[in-house]
Amino acid sequence: MFNVPAGTGTTRGGFFFQEQINASASGESNLTASVGVGHGVEVGLNLFHVHLWGHQAESARNLLMANAIFTVELTEWLTMQFGGQAGFGRDEHQHQYVPAGFGYVEMRIHPESLKLAGVVGAWTATESYVGRGWPAGPMFGAEYEVIHEWLVLQGDLLMGPNESCVGVIGAVLLLPLGWQLSLGLQVPSPLSKNSFGGVLEITHVPPGAGEFDDDVRWQKDRVNPRWIREHREKHGIDEEDVQKVKERKKQER
Repeated sequence: MFNVPAGTGTTRGGFFFQEQINASASGESNLTASVGVGHGVEVGLNLFHVHLWGHQAESARNLLMANAIFTVELTEWLTMQFGGQAGFGRDEHQHQYVPAGFGYVEMRIHPESLKLAGVVGAWTATESYVGRGWPAGPMFGAEYEVIHEWLVLQGDLLMGPNESCVGVIGAVLLLPLGWQLSLGLQVPSPLSKNSFGGVLEITHVPPGAGEFDDDVRWQKDRVNPRWIREHREKHGIDEEDVQKVKERKKQER
């Protein structure tokens, strides 16, 4: 979503990319990229907390991190995801490079009959990643598809007193070829002293890489099913095939 993971995975061979700019009293850039390797696993790199303007933050700057995510489908409407990232960044107050890490577990709830999806989970992180305060806390998110395959309302909250703990309320414009443009209002998390600001995101969500089972399992809960449909049509897959796979998965459970 904005600061809370959406809880969906990337198909094998698919490439996920996101650039986020946070603008308030200070500004920073956060970039992440990952590739699906199959069986619910994706790996990639992050370049987080790149300082753009304003005061120097408590958390380390220019964090170069490796990330890994594992997504598992529990039911047709419930997905669990485990993720984490670890690396190093520059602590401008101590004038040295320090290790940094962030990990989370969450569940995504998305009944197929609804346009509304929700995420609830918990995070833990080093002080060098989130700043002084709690080393762990809850996180929440929700998205609602307003205009089918074109516009989604979205909000999330990373809860805690740390400088990285904020909420964002905004909208996502779904563009051709799996690209998304997001704009949001940043609000302070309860108990924090963070300021209001704005968030701009450019995201690419892959439609799949030809593995039909993976497309159903890891991409069916995205809020932009149009790209999944086009991908299925390209590979000669129709709704009857989709229903057969769903029935087979039910029998396997």
